[in-house]
Amino acid sequence: MRPDIRGLREFYGTRLGKYVRARIAHMAIERWPDTKGDTMLGLGYATPVIRFFLRRSGPEGAVIAAMPRGQGALYWPARADNRTAIVHKHELPFAPNAIHRAVLMHALEFAVDPEAVVKELWRVLTPGGRA
Repeated sequence: MRPDIRGLREFYGTRLGKYVRARIAHMAIERWPDTKGDTMLGLGYATPVIRFFLRRSGPEGAVIAAMPRGQGALYWPARADNRTAIVHKHELPFAPNAIHRAVLMHALEFAVDPEAVVKELWRVLTPGGRA
């Protein structure tokens, strides 16, 4: 059974969910301490983590939430211009080499073809980009 957007949002609002998102965000920030000017993609339901990078990317960078159409999508962030796109995980709407950093959460475990998702991710990552 694939979780939908409501179930995922509900989980990350619980005490355990808040702990999980804080731990994952901490690990991502440790690995990527300087993301100023980078374009960051959250694929799946990654908003609980990529929100920590909104200020870190600076005005030159961008943070985008790409939510798979089967999962559903939410307007994000709540009190700012929308940064969410509904996508097909095998056909991301980004040019090759457009993304510097990618956070995948709930993007592979329910994919019919996880290898195709990873290949598509490599297509949009810059040389030296990280996921």
